Amino acid sequence: KKRRPRAIVKSFNWGPWEGGMVTPALKKRFEERGVRVLTHDDGARHFVDELTADDDCVEVVFGGALDESSTKPPAHSPRASSTRVHIDARTHAFLADHALQGTVVLPVVGAIALLADATHATSFADVRVLRGVQLPRFFDSGHDVVISVDGDRCALAIVDDATPRYSARVSHATNATNATNATRDRFARELAGSGPFRFSSTSIYAANDPLLFHGPRFHLIESADAASDAGLVARVRGSIARGWGEGFRVDVGALDAALQSALLWARHRTGGAFLPTSIATFESWRGPSDARLTCFVRGLACDELKARVTEELDYRLEAQSQLAFAQAYA
Repeated sequence: KKRRPRAIVKSFNWGPWEGGMVTPALKKRFEERGVRVLTHDDGARHFVDELTADDDCVEVVFGGALDESSTKPPAHSPRASSTRVHIDARTHAFLADHALQGTVVLPVVGAIALLADATHATSFADVRVLRGVQLPRFFDSGHDVVISVDGDRCALAIVDDATPRYSARVSHATNATNATNATRDRFARELAGSGPFRFSSTSIYAANDPLLFHGPRFHLIESADAASDAGLVARVRGSIARGWGEGFRVDVGALDAALQSALLWARHRTGGAFLPTSIATFESWRGPSDARLTCFVRGLACDELKARVTEELDYRLEAQSQLAFAQAYA
């Protein structure tokens, strides 16, 4: 690349292709678990698109096609609007600690914060990571993103690229938890009686071989107190405690702590590394808090490909998340 500045160097991480090693029986198993295989036409199109793309992405992950409704930009209506936001180290300093292999990446909670500002909403459904947003110029000139809102549908894209990177639907908070205090306390006691988290809490963000990649301002989990096949209980902090600022409509730091806790539960169950790909429902009933929170992760399903959980944070935040096993797309 140094000798030939115009050379294109990319790493393609392909999901399963139709045919070849993916037999009909294996394809059926993938589909039962929500993993769609790549068709030959889609794979060829992705390959050509990436080689001709004028961007700074060097690593690309491909999976099967999503539903058309989630990948198409919202159709224009009289209620449609758009908001342009600039992101760099001055405007969103906390994102500096969310980097993969040296490149800052906009996390799903960062996208939710931008969607919440654009829609004035605090509850969302069907939040999807469609492609993700890398920010290679974060410490320099930064990047502009645009949030499109059409009715209850919203999406986030990079300026000059109409392809949605995140999408969601505005929903209405129920303002009610799924469990009474007694049920939650019983769940915590059952976990405490079943055994500790299989890894030490100090290994979560350890300097060498950490369980999670996050930098200091994303060190939101103070301890994982108990874990079993049924779930996990962790002590966590939110946006204010880690210096993210107070200008958020929802405590996206607390939400990220919940997602990180879910990743730890999946690691406890399987030993593998997971990444969040969608949030089915998210409700926030208060803004950012400086309090210590207790995160309750209830496991719904988990195997080597996918994990599903429900999470509650100190009665104030509730989220249902679906996570995809990163190696499933390697």
